[in-house]
Amino acid sequence: MESNMHRDEREAPTFIASQKKIFLEENVAVGDEVGRVYAIDEDSGDNGIIRYSLNGSLDFSIDPESGIIRTTTSLDRERTAQYVLQVTAADQGNPPLSSSTEIMVVVKDVNDNAPEFPKEEYNLTLSEETPRGSQIIVLKAEDK
Repeated sequence: MESNMHRDEREAPTFIASQKKIFLEENVAVGDEVGRVYAIDEDSGDNGIIRYSLNGSLDFSIDPESGIIRTTTSLDRERTAQYVLQVTAADQGNPPLSSSTEIMVVVKDVNDNAPEFPKEEYNLTLSEETPRGSQIIVLKAEDK
């Protein structure tokens, strides 16, 4: 009795060990590695070769072979506090099979703005009789 088993069914890549949430300080350097995704595919040949792609932000890129995610621009929490990145892993079969995962990037604030006063100049007139130690003005500054 002879038995030939052929695997005609193809499998889409499956994400494993992927971060679902990444926390970054807004002063992270451009080009720094900030995360990584990893997928496996049980198929052989081109059907088992995985390439990664990223959608959702031009502020990040992904290495198509390693799955390493990097910043491509300076991040500013005051401009964008969080990103949702859609990462796709696709095999090289014909047609390609793929799967996707979402990664949330949360940008943490860094004290990178000096306090600002509403006016650049304040003029006061004091009487000579003003007692020493008197409160003569209250100023408020804003810090973003």
